Amino acid sequence: MAYGCTITVAAGKIPSSQSNFVWLATEDNFPTAAIDGGATSILNGGGNLRCYTDSTKATRLPIEVVTFVTGGTPSAQVWGLSPTINVGSTVYIEADTVATTQPAVNDTYGRNAVWVDYEFVTHDFVIDSTGNTTLSSSGTLQSSLTPPPFKGDSTDFGSTSDAFYVEAVIANLTTYDVTAWCRPDALGFNGGDIAIIQDATSDSVQSSLLLDSSPDNFGMYNSPNAWLRSGVPSSSLLSSWNMLSGNNNGSNRAIYQNGAQIAASSSSVEAVRTLLRVGGRKPSNTTWLYSGKIAELNIKKVRNTADYKESEYNNQSAPSAFWATSAWEDQGGGGFQAAWAKNANKLLNWYN
Repeated sequence: MAYGCTITVAAGKIPSSQSNFVWLATEDNFPTAAIDGGATSILNGGGNLRCYTDSTKATRLPIEVVTFVTGGTPSAQVWGLSPTINVGSTVYIEADTVATTQPAVNDTYGRNAVWVDYEFVTHDFVIDSTGNTTLSSSGTLQSSLTPPPFKGDSTDFGSTSDAFYVEAVIANLTTYDVTAWCRPDALGFNGGDIAIIQDATSDSVQSSLLLDSSPDNFGMYNSPNAWLRSGVPSSSLLSSWNMLSGNNNGSNRAIYQNGAQIAASSSSVEAVRTLLRVGGRKPSNTTWLYSGKIAELNIKKVRNTADYKESEYNNQSAPSAFWATSAWEDQGGGGFQAAWAKNANKLLNWYN
């Protein structure tokens, strides 16, 4: 029998129904028997992990398995896409009895399909999970031992004097939402670029999510719209994890901290810019180097609503509180019931 469980969105975690919602599940959302490496456990590596909207399995969901380690000290980071989600919505998780590997990344239910509404997504600053582009860097990536709230790994972008950055060529976007989980360690001469989308050779045309040090403020800068400052001191973000976001659709723009909108203004369509840089800008401008950790970075091709941003933060900041998890049991209603029925059939066959 195939074993599975249902995770359900807990009360108060989504303010309104959301469409095409990308969710996160970690080891905290899996029953012990699903990740202990035992007889009914999902395979190490998550090859036979499958997800559906509910236990009828009528609608399968695309997923990306970033990490799935069973037995010993389990760890899991699984992202999925639900067509609609609200309080009480479910995801049925199953250990498939036939499959042993995840679908190809370009499969209907593979990695890329999770991020269909995104231009760029990275968990490790090595791979773009959308499949849209490739990444390059100025030096060797340094993994950090400082995990974000949802556990997993983060990347250390060094100090304010270390010109380390990651870059990729992306499509020109007139509407976007940039989100990053950040833990800055220090502010440089001007502050630090978390992410900047700029002209290929110059930072005179840019869309940036950044920490400014003069004045001491977190915000975003868009050409030709100039600054949108949050009123939140950049220095107050040091040594703590925050989900920071900025978005624009050519008419309105806003910035968010931990799922809450903290500033907004009208805007206009931005100039063409296609070079994404994380940790510093081009040309080599040592006064805007980001110092600290980044765990996730994504660029969505739509401008998220305030309710979506709140739901997104609630899910990623505390997956264990976002989902309620049912027991791990077989489709027949549980391991005990299946064993009882099997033994009963043996007795009937013996008498016959």
